[in-house]
Amino acid sequence: MQAAFIFDSTMSAKLPAETAVYLLGTRDHTVQVAGHEVHYIKVPGYVKFGDPLINFFVRKLLKLTDVPEYLNMLRFVYFSHMAAFYLLQNDYEHVLFASDELKQKVLLQTKQAAAYTARATVIA
Repeated sequence: MQAAFIFDSTMSAKLPAETAVYLLGTRDHTVQVAGHEVHYIKVPGYVKFGDPLINFFVRKLLKLTDVPEYLNMLRFVYFSHMAAFYLLQNDYEHVLFASDELKQKVLLQTKQAAAYTARATVIA
């Protein structure tokens, strides 16, 4: 079985059948959708509260407007942390990531980074 860590549910249409898909959601739960096992990861309140503060700080105080890396930074860090957690809990044959930044961040947090590096792919 393979896993996919993506930000947008529209990307799941490109994935092969029998893929465990991990997405951000409003609550922690798992559903079956079009041959995929979709796991929704709930973002905690402190992350939802902190992201607008950081976004405001970056845009208004630092005056950086064209830097998408800073938008919703806490949400990205939380999602990558949970992705690493689920990789440690399950052994997947192949792992798909939404972006190269996500792949690097998740593999950096896993103890099995060397094993998953060869089995990880970025969805383009």
